Amino acid sequence: MYSETFVRTHAEHLPGKVTVVYGETFPTHTVDGVWLADVFRKRNIAAQFTQLLCKILPAFIANKIPSKLKGYPFDEALNEVAFAHFLTQNKIDVVLAEFFLKGVIVQKVCTKLGVPLVVHTHGGGDIVGVTDIQWYGPMYPDFFRNVSYVIVVDSFSAAQIIALGLPKEKLVTVGYGIDLNLFTQTSPAANPPHFFGIGRLVDKKAPLLSVLAFAKVFKNYPE
Repeated sequence: MYSETFVRTHAEHLPGKVTVVYGETFPTHTVDGVWLADVFRKRNIAAQFTQLLCKILPAFIANKIPSKLKGYPFDEALNEVAFAHFLTQNKIDVVLAEFFLKGVIVQKVCTKLGVPLVVHTHGGGDIVGVTDIQWYGPMYPDFFRNVSYVIVVDSFSAAQIIALGLPKEKLVTVGYGIDLNLFTQTSPAANPPHFFGIGRLVDKKAPLLSVLAFAKVFKNYPE
């Protein structure tokens, strides 16, 4: 999700030294494209030895060795170990997980290492997906118990996540901000009307409704 503009903005404006990693299910890469699993394997003698052993052993024996030990890059267990290795090697003081489910997924590693975890959700769709709740719901109790804070952007998200079981004292509500330095003041009356819509072309952003709304405005005010 590093392509999200608000995620990049956090990385650019947070104080202190910020190191960004991203991935689909589990964080797997740095923004420079470095695979955390590759770094782990190169620095872990046991992983190197196991990979070499698998090349020598007969296939029926090598296939019985767990993927985590063999270093298969798409193995979730390997990604989990590699992420833990990354946090330790880089002496990470706190993890900020963008999006609720990402926080749920990395919580186990952070708790095991004693690294505080703060999770930033980004609206209702991040925490009310029925399929996500069914799939990840069993992980929620441990997550709510071990997470340091969860940041939400509005009262709706706050109510939803409290209903899911987060203790109120761990909830922080911070609305989205705007960098005012990106804009200059002007008088709308002194300029012709300009309209624009912001949002990705996906269903939940309802771009068709924006088009229909602008069509109604144009019909009533053709100028």
